[in-house]
Amino acid sequence: LQNTSDLMGSLNLKKSYLFLDEIQLLRNLPTVVKYLIDHYKVKCFLTGSASYYLKNLFTESLVGRKYLFELFPLNFKEFLWFKESNIKLPDNHKTISKPIFDTISNLYEEYLLFGGFPEVVLKKNVSEKKKSLEDIFTSYFQLEILKLGDFRRNKIIRDLILLLMQRVGTKLDIKKLSKELSVSRPTLYRYLSFLEGTYLIKTIKPFSKGRDIEVRKIPKVYLCDCGLANNFAKLDEGTLFENSIFQNLR
Repeated sequence: LQNTSDLMGSLNLKKSYLFLDEIQLLRNLPTVVKYLIDHYKVKCFLTGSASYYLKNLFTESLVGRKYLFELFPLNFKEFLWFKESNIKLPDNHKTISKPIFDTISNLYEEYLLFGGFPEVVLKKNVSEKKKSLEDIFTSYFQLEILKLGDFRRNKIIRDLILLLMQRVGTKLDIKKLSKELSVSRPTLYRYLSFLEGTYLIKTIKPFSKGRDIEVRKIPKVYLCDCGLANNFAKLDEGTLFENSIFQNLR
């Protein structure tokens, strides 16, 4: 959108479709999109990875004219579909038969080790999968952390990410993390909020019947994809399994 006049000129009276990715990097986008929708027969498909930006900056300008969808890495059923498997898992919670279990065991192990990013799932061998996972993390760090985050100490937040990967499924000890990284608690909370807002991590508080008790309890931390965590932290099978359960229940 460096030259919006060219964009306007390419739209005609017929219905047009505009597809834009990484919209979190375009700060003036809500104004442009609203103008297009108000003055042209255009339908916009906008994708990005910063939930705060997507959910809040369009709040007032497009009331009643927008639909928000959250797309996560594949769950296991979707993973099987991408692998072109004919196996159909039951929709209910019934125990699957032993023949089906034996058939999907290797596939589920692959899912645990390499996760559910479509690009990774479609790679044919281990080295290609690992390379894709490294590329995904590098892209995230460059696009989200360096460009969008505008943090003064990028090494600190990278170290934080690597520590969180190693501690998937454990309680989030803010005091310990603050000491290990030599950052204040307010700064650490800001970093964690950013990582959660860009869909890399998710903190989950234990369930409690009392809301006030639940708020006070220490949350656990999970990663958006078990393959990403495993590639950088070499987690044990039990931890990967727990994170995969989070992915499939999300």
